[in-house]
Amino acid sequence: MAKKNAQHINKRRAVYDLQNMLYTISRYQNGTPDVLPDGIFGTKTAQAISKFQQSVGIAPTGVADNETFRAISEKHREVTFFTSTPAKIAFYPRIIVKPLKKGDKHDSVSFAQILFNRLSDDFPDYQNNIVSGMLDDITERNLTLFQRVNRIEPNGEIDRQTWERMALYYNMFYSETTSRLD
Repeated sequence: MAKKNAQHINKRRAVYDLQNMLYTISRYQNGTPDVLPDGIFGTKTAQAISKFQQSVGIAPTGVADNETFRAISEKHREVTFFTSTPAKIAFYPRIIVKPLKKGDKHDSVSFAQILFNRLSDDFPDYQNNIVSGMLDDITERNLTLFQRVNRIEPNGEIDRQTWERMALYYNMFYSETTSRLD
């Protein structure tokens, strides 16, 4: 009895996972009907599978055979890859030896210059600058302004506190983390 119960639970979980993948795909691909995941393989699940099969050129049987399951899994991976939050890139050195100052060249300075160029579109006090990676006069001025606005000691340097606030601004206002696939 316990073995039969475990098999039923495993089958229901597999159906639920399949329905969940179809539901996710339906959110990003027009023409794929959504099915609410409940773990029960009913008419709506079979119809959703048939529609999906048609959309990818598989004979519409409504059965999740190996070919169909592979196609659903692949489309689900594609959709979740493009709609998930992108991996973060750490430009700031892992070991902080000293803050970046005027005259220093580093990838973190390039990031700051990109951020300030974006900010200059919305806030005229920030000056647009060439993205060179060199902490020059304009970058130092923009850093000092940014630090003042954020109540950080205005020293025109990129230290850990300034870096964290810049990354927060960029992620909040300028990064795009989702898109719709059609």
